[in-house]
Amino acid sequence: MSSQRVDPVLDTRSVIGVLIPILREEICGVKAENGSLDEETLRTVSTTAKKHDVLHLVADHLMRYRVCGSSELLEICKREKAMAQYRYIHQNLALTKVSELFEAEHIEFIPLKGAVTRDLYPEPWMRTCSDIDILIRQSDEKKAVDLLQEKLNAKHAFTGSHDIVFNLFSNVRLELHYRLMEENRANHAFEVLSDVWQYALGDTCRKRLRDDMLYFYHIAHMAKHFEGGGCGIRPFIDLWLMNHRKDFDRSARRKLLEKGGLSVFAEKAEAISEKWFSGMEPEEDLVLIENYILSGNSFGSMKRSLSIRKRRQGKKGYVVSRMFVDYDYLKKMYPVLEDHRILFPVFEVVRWFRFFEVKSRRHTAKELRILKQDISDEEYSVLRQMGL
Repeated sequence: MSSQRVDPVLDTRSVIGVLIPILREEICGVKAENGSLDEETLRTVSTTAKKHDVLHLVADHLMRYRVCGSSELLEICKREKAMAQYRYIHQNLALTKVSELFEAEHIEFIPLKGAVTRDLYPEPWMRTCSDIDILIRQSDEKKAVDLLQEKLNAKHAFTGSHDIVFNLFSNVRLELHYRLMEENRANHAFEVLSDVWQYALGDTCRKRLRDDMLYFYHIAHMAKHFEGGGCGIRPFIDLWLMNHRKDFDRSARRKLLEKGGLSVFAEKAEAISEKWFSGMEPEEDLVLIENYILSGNSFGSMKRSLSIRKRRQGKKGYVVSRMFVDYDYLKKMYPVLEDHRILFPVFEVVRWFRFFEVKSRRHTAKELRILKQDISDEEYSVLRQMGL
């Protein structure tokens, strides 16, 4: 019986000692003092970097210093860097086409996340994105959807709680947001982000967020993923760049953080960002938080996410929340509810039949297995330490 090789993942101390200095040099220009890395270390660094979607940065570093080890690892490095550049080119092209379409049809929109923060990186391809994120006004939703499908041949993938997802050309995915956050997530972020259009700047239909709201949204999005099990390394790179590569009014940022109840989270996140990318030692021990971040991946982990929800809602409460969804969410799945809200209970039942589809059955079975497990009290305490 043959066994497939599984490359080990670095422990937290090794990540901070080997991977973080490589990223610091790539992003901040501070030379890494890693010395000679053996083949096993190179592989474990690469495996961990892949989990956090920063392998292309490690690849760029290893190729620059010609320390890729084996020919196999060299090919992996070449492929990862080329793929990051390919993704950037095609996502940027897609964003341009969507922007031109919306501007021609007088639809106001705001590019979000990586489409904005990549301009702070030494080179824009260095900031990878799994998709393009754009915010539109909810009143323009139907018009925007029709235009995307008619003019750009966009294929509807699925509808989320606050966005509609499309597949565009060249495997580019577009998340069309009509709001930025679900209610009851990341403390009081929903209330602050509900006023997002008051912070939109620009004379054309393509807007940009004022710095304080852009920063708040970044922190709120990090906090949301943190509650879902973790957010990975990349948002801390973005955070460092937002604090070191642009001018900003700290008092304006603080006002929004206080209003959204995210001051503590932002303080801890910035402390970790400064430790990793400026080499500044924090005033308090952040090891538990670092373990929480680095032991997950770019989007945390399903086990942690479900375990946290189970702790907060109780096992029965979690099952009920999965069975019954709110009207706003359900009407995105079944648009007929827009004009016939009286049918809401009927479509709650109709939705249940999806659980009998093969893909849904497998996902539900996986959820139930995970619900039998639990995260440790130590892991759960990290949320309180972060002010969530």
